[in-house]
Amino acid sequence: MLSLFPCWAVAVIDVYDESWGPCEMIAGHLSNFYFDMGEQYGIKFVRAQANKVPDLAEFKETAVPHFLVYLVSAEPCT
Repeated sequence: MLSLFPCWAVAVIDVYDESWGPCEMIAGHLSNFYFDMGEQYGIKFVRAQANKVPDLAEFKETAVPHFLVYLVSAEPCT
């Protein structure tokens, strides 16, 4: 599917709060996804701590995993 959009890549951001323990368990699964799919399909995986990034304040102190998925520019298109 991504071959249809050669100038774009998918970025998955795991937004977590350190006060909620299961968020750390998800990190291992995210790492597995990276090694299973990230390199093969060019998917970028990132973790962001909600209480340290001001734009993610709405996700602070919630006991629910949040994954933000974006289509981002992978390279300059000509």
